[in-house]
Amino acid sequence: MQKPETTKILQAYRIEHNMLLYDMAKELNISSAELSTYENEKKAIPYDVKNKIKALYGIELGNKTNEYGLETMLSLFEENQAGLIKQFKAAIQIIKSQENKIKSLERKNAHWIEKGYACGESEYECSNCGETEWRTNISRFKYCPFCGAKMNGTK
Repeated sequence: MQKPETTKILQAYRIEHNMLLYDMAKELNISSAELSTYENEKKAIPYDVKNKIKALYGIELGNKTNEYGLETMLSLFEENQAGLIKQFKAAIQIIKSQENKIKSLERKNAHWIEKGYACGESEYECSNCGETEWRTNISRFKYCPFCGAKMNGTK
């Protein structure tokens, strides 16, 4: 946060020169609400705004160590924190959606249902997809060739 006298100087200058909050904010190219947060010490004044204040009004706020030091880093962190949280939440949603897709791709378990016998081959139906396969020996088929379900023998 700014030192109390730093922000009071800005507010005192504005009042002394009969400037409305809106007018000063417009000249600084920021919103009135933003200027109010600076005057009420709710938010640190960024370096670029300090430069505009110095150029327009000749008021120097803070010293060089404050402008480049911890105060500036904290204000940048506060500004970026909300964006980082949104990105993190979006990443979690993507991971959850991918997790659901992976679950839908998990291999199903099924079994062969023996339906009949003709011409030396038996007809077997997959319990998962209902497709039929004609074979003399179905035990070699560990997976259904139609749906990919893992076969657990015959019934």
